[in-house]
Amino acid sequence: MLKHVAGVMVLVLVLQYTAPALGQTACPELDGKPDLKRSFVRQAITLDVRGESIGSRGFFSTVDYSSWDRWQAHEGGEPLTEEQLFVLCGYSEEAEKARQHKSSASSLMGGGIVLALIGCVVALIGTNKKTTQCDHYTYIPDVCYEVVDPNYGMVYGGLIVGVIGTGMMWAGSMKTRTNAVPYGQVKMVVDEYNENLCRRLAGE
Repeated sequence: MLKHVAGVMVLVLVLQYTAPALGQTACPELDGKPDLKRSFVRQAITLDVRGESIGSRGFFSTVDYSSWDRWQAHEGGEPLTEEQLFVLCGYSEEAEKARQHKSSASSLMGGGIVLALIGCVVALIGTNKKTTQCDHYTYIPDVCYEVVDPNYGMVYGGLIVGVIGTGMMWAGSMKTRTNAVPYGQVKMVVDEYNENLCRRLAGE
């Protein structure tokens, strides 16, 4: 019963926060003008809010937290990157912030991949390091042969570097899944753009 109530609470939260995004392109000024209404629908920007950060924790699975940093903008039916959205809306500072956010995430992932590969290579070289040993005899020539003699400094050092690289990859991956500008702020930008578009089309 308690889990059912928790599920209803999550649904209410989702509807509460996503409803404004779903109804943001009405433009009643174009009612009765089907051609202009279609033009508005094709040019207007909509926001798809991805609130998957809603979670639950504890014995009764009660709602724990919610985050609305994940959103996706569309112009008509075409997806827009965060940078494209702000360029289109004329917000150059936010567009640069979005570009740096994406660049930082890519740099983290790229650097992490390089470090993880280097760490693996160093650890493998350390585990397969060989040395030559010789057995000395009095009446026959010495017998020499190779034995595996791991360099544990290289092994542990490589593993540490690999773990750091993996952590950087994970951090970069998580960063690519968030937006540089939160939903509340971008919604105001989108509403302003759609209102201006509506007024411009209504004046034609």
